Amino acid sequence: MLGDLLGEELGETTAMRVLPSDNGQPAMEVSFQAVGTLLNAAVRDIGTYESFVRPDGTLIGDGQGIIMTNEGETVT
Repeated sequence: MLGDLLGEELGETTAMRVLPSDNGQPAMEVSFQAVGTLLNAAVRDIGTYESFVRPDGTLIGDGQGIIMTNEGETVT
């Protein structure tokens, strides 16, 4: 139903790296891991994303990750 909570996670940043500038704009790579629930299933979430600062100060980014349940199901 619209507005219902689908899940919650609690995690930490595991690595940060400054990337070469893209058209003179600052860029960062961040890796993370978290545990929590998704649709009432216990999950572990691991991923890495890159974010770039646009000239107007907003961020845009792209990343990859995997969510795994204790039963071995995965979502990427």
